[in-house]
Amino acid sequence: MIKHDLRTFGFAIIGLALATWFALIWYHHGFKLGQLDVSDFGQISSVVSINVLFWGLFIKYMWKWKIFKGWLIQVPDLSGTWEGQLISSWQDDNGETPDPIDAKATITQSLFHINVKIETKEMKSNSAASSLDIDLERGYKNLWYSYRSEPKASVKAKSPIHYGSVILRINEDESILEGQYWTDRKTIGDLILTKVST
Repeated sequence: MIKHDLRTFGFAIIGLALATWFALIWYHHGFKLGQLDVSDFGQISSVVSINVLFWGLFIKYMWKWKIFKGWLIQVPDLSGTWEGQLISSWQDDNGETPDPIDAKATITQSLFHINVKIETKEMKSNSAASSLDIDLERGYKNLWYSYRSEPKASVKAKSPIHYGSVILRINEDESILEGQYWTDRKTIGDLILTKVST
C-alpha cells in the first residue's frame, strides 16, 4: 500500500479546475478582465471535459514526469525491461539444484496498476495481481505480485503450469529489484533483476 497525500491531490484537482475555468472566462471576454456574467457559468461543462482529459492522461502517462515526483507522486516508475536471474531451491533426483536461470522481465505500469511478465528459456509468467508496498517513513519500497507460470511445451512433462507469489525490494534509485518467490509446487527461490531500458 502506498501512502498518497490525498490533501495535495485534492488541492491539485480543485486548483486545476479553477485555473481552467478562469482561463476560459478570460478567453471568452477577449483576454480582458471583467465581471462574471451568466454565460461564464456555461463554461463549466468545458472545464469538466478538459479536466477529465487531463487526469486521464495524467494517470496513464504524466505521473511519470519528474516535475510531479515527491510532492504529488510517491509511486516509483518501474516500467521498462529488466534482466536478471532466478535461483531456484528445486532439487533433482540426485539432490542437485539447477544453475541460475537467466530471466527477462517486462513491467508495464500506470499510476494505479502494474503488470509483470517474466520469460526464461523454459517458461513465461504473467502477474495476476500486484501491489506496491511503500512507506518512506519506515524506509522500505516493495513490489508484491502473484503470477501464473506457463512452461513451454517441450518441458511441460517435468514442469507443469503452476502459480506463485513474489516480493521484490526496490533499491534507492529504482534500478534493481531483488527478493524471493515461492510456488504452489513447494519451491522457493531468489530473483534479482536490473533495469536495462525504459
